[in-house]
Amino acid sequence: YDMNQAEHLGNLKKDLLMLRNLTIIDTAQKEIERRTGKKIPLWTEEILNDKKALEMIAAGDTNGVFQLESDGMKRFMRQLQPDCFEDIIAGVALYRPGPMDYIPDYIRNKHNPSGIKYAAPELKPILESTYGIIVYQEQVMLIVQAIAGFSTGRADLVRKAMGKKKQDIMQQEGIHFVYGDEELGIEGCINHGIKKTVAEDLWSQMEDFGKYAFNKSHGAAYAVICMQTAWLAYYYPVLFMKANLNVYITNPDKLKMYLAFCSKNEIKMLEPSVNESEEYFSLNSDGTAIRFGLKGVKGLDKISKSIITERKKGKFTSLENFISRMIKNQKISSGNLEALIYVGALDEFEGTR
Repeated sequence: YDMNQAEHLGNLKKDLLMLRNLTIIDTAQKEIERRTGKKIPLWTEEILNDKKALEMIAAGDTNGVFQLESDGMKRFMRQLQPDCFEDIIAGVALYRPGPMDYIPDYIRNKHNPSGIKYAAPELKPILESTYGIIVYQEQVMLIVQAIAGFSTGRADLVRKAMGKKKQDIMQQEGIHFVYGDEELGIEGCINHGIKKTVAEDLWSQMEDFGKYAFNKSHGAAYAVICMQTAWLAYYYPVLFMKANLNVYITNPDKLKMYLAFCSKNEIKMLEPSVNESEEYFSLNSDGTAIRFGLKGVKGLDKISKSIITERKKGKFTSLENFISRMIKNQKISSGNLEALIYVGALDEFEGTR
């Protein structure tokens, strides 16, 4: 690109999300294929609506699952009890300022659909999939068209004005929504048989909601990654957790959280070893346990690669052999050695810590 496109590229960059979760998914898929010969397509209808993965989400057991790791989201999922991909899309879209206010209504209506009431019959096909609650920008566009006679173009104008908080446009379009405008060919809610108070209340709800709302395609893209990571977490927990540990290997807080999860869920963690560990977390031969990666040990970030490189010349045979080989060119310090001793990475040699 030449320089006169710089501004366009700067704006484009704002819409690109660099998600570690995509690396986790890719790593896990490749490991599965290497170990089992199976190439798993994670975009299928079966995987996105997998009942076991959804049950795991509904139980709040979502460590490592994209967008669903926080305590608040775990609590929401336990209350919601999602049983389909559509619920995950809505959950992701609702759990943010503004729409979050409607979470109790969404949960109540999901568990008691007979109690859902619609201000007009035309709203049912638009809001039925979200239990009578406005969740997406597209629903706002469909509502103003269905009950107030807005054109598609004018409905999109409303969506943009809501998102950008353009109060002057919103005020004018609110009048059109309630009363209509004969010159513009807008029927309006009142002329559609909807009471003024009901129309005003609906507009106010859409206006508040629209300030923060997702479009459904955005929510769906997030929900796909939610279900992909949930599916991997359920069916390949050891392999999936290894991928998470490696992505966050230099993040002590995340590492501590995932290691605690492994311990709690009986995912076997093999101790660090200068002769067995790789630089990153790895799996044992049958894929049933994770071997601690040397890079994950505090103080060994820089030296871990040198240890692996030296080991390729032949395994270390004793503490003395390890020190004499690693001390060449000042590749190891006393601090590095202490770190290795404390974590048990030298336990296979004669002597005590």
